[in-house]
Amino acid sequence: MENFDKIQLDALVELQESETEIAGINTFLLDVPNKIEAIDKKLKDFEAEVAKKTDELNDIKKRYRTLESDEKINLDKIRKCHEKLSSLKTNKEYQIVLKEIEDIKEKNSAIMDEMISLLDVTEESKKELGITKEKYSNLVKEVTNEKQAIEKDAELKKSVLKEKESSLGAIKSRISKELLRRYNFIVERGKGVAVAKVIDSVCYGCNLNIPPQLYNELFNCKSIKTCPFCHRIIYKPQNNLKPLDETFD
Repeated sequence: MENFDKIQLDALVELQESETEIAGINTFLLDVPNKIEAIDKKLKDFEAEVAKKTDELNDIKKRYRTLESDEKINLDKIRKCHEKLSSLKTNKEYQIVLKEIEDIKEKNSAIMDEMISLLDVTEESKKELGITKEKYSNLVKEVTNEKQAIEKDAELKKSVLKEKESSLGAIKSRISKELLRRYNFIVERGKGVAVAKVIDSVCYGCNLNIPPQLYNELFNCKSIKTCPFCHRIIYKPQNNLKPLDETFD
């Protein structure tokens, strides 16, 4: 039959494991909004990229329409100049109008060159926008899946948290009030871990070697032991290791 201290120690270890898991779940749940925000930011950044490329394409189209309008205006000017030619009376006036026609044609030639260039730019811009929109569409699916996975994980963890918190009372009821006060005191002192395992004479609370005699006393667990260095409650995990005085037989 297990002795009282062994039962108490097992309950302490179970309590610490439960509280550690509860703390981990709470940390995860507190970080969920940050994770969702980071995912949403990634999507918003891509939305901004889509908007930027859309604006660039619209600016190109707007410039093309302006040039198209200028070309039509110039063609109308050329037509009117030709109409004037038949009514001119002097050669000088005739040459002035011809020069005006040539200047307008030269401007239209430059306009046409830019329009042709813009057609190529427009096609390239449309292609880039299409690729960006496709990437955005894929990102929306990816982000949706990520958020759903996080939310699903959060719901599962909330369920586990509820179970763990509801079991704390039962675990604590198996521990004496004095030992529980001692446990809480160590935790409240900021050590975090109140119960530390000892393996091969090393306290895993402070990573220091405890005295050989104390290590051997952990095997029979006749009383609750404390690390002489970090003052945590210490215990020997169940395994096949032997006490120090037996390892040299």
